Amino acid sequence: MHESETKPLPQPKILLSDLLKKLFNAEDLCLHAHINFIADLLVYHDCSDYLKGLVLSEIEFDISTSSPPRIPATLQASRKSKIGDSPITYYINSIASIYHAHTELLTWNVLVLKAALYLLALPQIKPDLFEKQHTEHLNTIKRLFQRFRVANKSFFAKKKDAHALDYQAFLTLKFPALFLSLEQFVESALQPEADQELNDFQKNFCDELRIAFNYVLKSRPKIAKSSVDSKLQYRTWDTDGTINEIIETKKSNRGLANEQALDEQEDPAVIVQADQITPLARHSKNAQRMALSLIPKHMQRQDHLLTASCLLPSVYTISDLITYLYHDDKKHNDKSVLVVLLCLITGVGFKDWLNFQKRRVKRLNHRQVIKLQSDQYYLSTKFSIFEDATFEYPESLINNTVHLDIPIPNHFIDRIKAEPIITEDELKKKIRIIKDEVKIPQLNLSKTSSLLHHVILQKTGNRQLADIITGVDASHSSSSSYCHYNVNKLQKNYVKVLSELCTQLAENDYGDIVYSDQSICFGSQKAPSKNVIKDILFYLYTKIYTTSDNDWVESFNAYSIWMWHILLLFTAARPVRDFPGFLNNISFQQQTIMLSDKEVGGRRGFGRLIPLCAFLIGELKKYLRFLEHIQQHYMAINREISAQIDAIFNNEQPLLNLLQNGTLTPLTPSNVRDFHPEVGLAHPNWHRHTTRAFLTNKQIPEPLILALFGHEAFQQEAAHPFSSLSLNQYRALATHLNEMQEYFEIIGVNLNVLIA
Repeated sequence: MHESETKPLPQPKILLSDLLKKLFNAEDLCLHAHINFIADLLVYHDCSDYLKGLVLSEIEFDISTSSPPRIPATLQASRKSKIGDSPITYYINSIASIYHAHTELLTWNVLVLKAALYLLALPQIKPDLFEKQHTEHLNTIKRLFQRFRVANKSFFAKKKDAHALDYQAFLTLKFPALFLSLEQFVESALQPEADQELNDFQKNFCDELRIAFNYVLKSRPKIAKSSVDSKLQYRTWDTDGTINEIIETKKSNRGLANEQALDEQEDPAVIVQADQITPLARHSKNAQRMALSLIPKHMQRQDHLLTASCLLPSVYTISDLITYLYHDDKKHNDKSVLVVLLCLITGVGFKDWLNFQKRRVKRLNHRQVIKLQSDQYYLSTKFSIFEDATFEYPESLINNTVHLDIPIPNHFIDRIKAEPIITEDELKKKIRIIKDEVKIPQLNLSKTSSLLHHVILQKTGNRQLADIITGVDASHSSSSSYCHYNVNKLQKNYVKVLSELCTQLAENDYGDIVYSDQSICFGSQKAPSKNVIKDILFYLYTKIYTTSDNDWVESFNAYSIWMWHILLLFTAARPVRDFPGFLNNISFQQQTIMLSDKEVGGRRGFGRLIPLCAFLIGELKKYLRFLEHIQQHYMAINREISAQIDAIFNNEQPLLNLLQNGTLTPLTPSNVRDFHPEVGLAHPNWHRHTTRAFLTNKQIPEPLILALFGHEAFQQEAAHPFSSLSLNQYRALATHLNEMQEYFEIIGVNLNVLIA
C-alpha cells in the first residue's frame, strides 16, 4: 500500500460565512449588516475569560472585521416586517440596541452566539455523530435567541414585558457564574431545582440555558423526532361517555383547517370500550363482536335524537332554576350560588370559574378571558375562524374581528375575585341542595354549562347562534367558519334571552350594560364588504363588453369568468376544478343544479342539490345562447372550436371554459385568479362566505342554510332518503338567493349587444 493511501482525508474547512448563511437561512432583512456585526462582535469581544472551554478554534473567520464593530440600524417590527418572519435578524438587532449600554448583558449575548455557532458547526466537527437518525440544533438555537431577544428588550424598551424584571434579576444573579469553566457552569450554576431564589419563570429560563449549553459541553446532537402539526381531541357521543369520536385538528392556521375539515367531512373515527357496553365482552370474543355491531346503530340513534328526548330540562324548568338561583344569591350572598349562576348564563364550565377566583388568573381558559373595557366587564371569546393578519386592506372586509364580547355585570366579576375562595367539593354540596330544592334530578355541575346552549337552540332553532353565544369553537360547530353577526345585536339578543329566563336578572343587573359599538361585526375574515363585491362584479361585467373590436375570444373568456363568479355567489358552492360541472347537471325544469364540490358518505347520486334562483336561470340560458351563437357564427372559420363547443352541449366538456391557444380549458380557481390578477382576491372561497353573511339576517330557517352549504347532520342531507327536509321547502331558498341581485346591484348580460 502506498504511503499516500494511509494519509487521512483532509477535513473541509468550517467557514464562518457558511455557518451564518445556514443560521439566517432565507432571512434577507439587512442581512449583510447583521452578518458583519456578528463577525466584528466575536473578534472585538471574544469573551475568552468567560466559560473556559467554549472555544471556536475549528471555525475559520473568513469575514473581514472592523474595530470597533459596525452597528446595524435599529429595526422596528411592523405588519409588513414581523419578528416571526426574521427571528434571527431581530435577535442580532437587539444586541446592537444594548451594545453601548449594558456590558454584562453584552457578554451574555456573545457567549450565546458562540454556543450557537458551535452547535451549527457540530455536524462538520463530528460528522460520525450525524450518520444516525440525529438532527441539527436549529430549533434549540432559535428558542435560545428568542429568549435573549426578549431579555435584551427588557433592558432598553420603554414598554416593559411582563417578565422584564425576572429576566434582569436572573441575568444579574447568574453573571458571576460566567467566570467558571463551561463544565462547572452547566453542572453547578444551571441547576434550577437547587436554586431557591428563582421563581418558576426563571427556573424555566435556567433549564433552557442548561439544555443548550449541555449540548455544547457534550458535543451532543439531537435525536430526530417527527414534528406533528396536529393534535387529537375527543368528543363524547352520549351521556355515558361510552363512545368517543377522535377529531384531528391542525395546530397551525387552525381556522383554515377547521373550514377545510367542515367542507370535506370524513367518516368519523371512534374509540369504544366493549366492556363498558357489556361486562361479558371482557371474556368473550363473541360478546365483543355483538357489542361492537350495536355501535353504528347507537351512533345513528344519538345523531337523530330530538332535544326533548335528551336528559335536559325544559326551557321553563331552566327559567325556574335561574330565577331560584338569582333570588337565593340576593338573599344569602352565597358565592357558590353565584358560580352556578355564571355557569348557566355564560356557558363556561364550573372549573374555569373556580380557577378564575385566584388573584393572578386573568383567563378562564385558552380561548376565553374576562376583560374590562369602558368600565364594563366582558367575557371575550376568540374563535378559530380564518384570519389573515398580513392582509393589507382589512377595512374592505365585512367583518373586523374573530373575538366575541359578551357583557357580564361588573359586580359578578368583583365578587368572584373576592374572598373567600370556594372549592369544588363545596360547589358539589351546593348543587345537590339546589337540585333537591328545584326538583331537577338530572342536574349536575357538568351539565350547567350546556343549558344556555339548549335554551337558545330551543327558542331560535339556530344552532350557529347558540354555538357562537356559548363559545363553541369552529372546530366543533358545522358553520361557524362562515358566520357574520353584528356584535351589538348579538349582545342584545343574549340579554333578551336572559330576560325571558329571568326578568329580574335582566332588568336589575343588565339594565346599565354598556354594549359594543354598532360598527363592529364578528365572523369570517374572507367575506368582502358590499361595496367591494359591487365593484368586483361590475368590473368583471364591463370586461365582457370592453374587448378589442371583433375579438370574440376576449368576450368569451371574460363572459366565462363572470359566469364563474356569479354561479359561485348564487349557489354558495366551493370553487373546485371544472365547476359547475356538465350541462346535464342543471335542470331548468326543476330549477336545481347538482354540484360535485364535496363528497359525503351515504349520499345517493353524485354531488349535492342546489336550488337555482330566477336571475341565475336567466343568465345560464343567455350563456347557452351565446355558446350557440359562437358555434354557428364561427363554424366555417374554426371547425375545431365549434367541435369543442359541441362537446359542451353533449356533456363531454365542462360548461365553463377559457379559450387559450385555440383550445377550451376548463376553469379552475388558479386560472380564474391568474386571468384577473388586478382584482387581488387572495382566497377563492370568498363567494361562499359572502352568501352566508347575506342569508344570516334574513329570518331563514337554519336547516335550509345548512342544506345549501352542505353542513347538515349525518343522513339529513337534502334529497337523502332519511332527510326530513322536503324539496319544496328547499326550493323556497331560491327566493332569498335572488335578492342578492338587487342587494349587490348585479346587472345581467345584454345578449343583444354582445352578439350584435
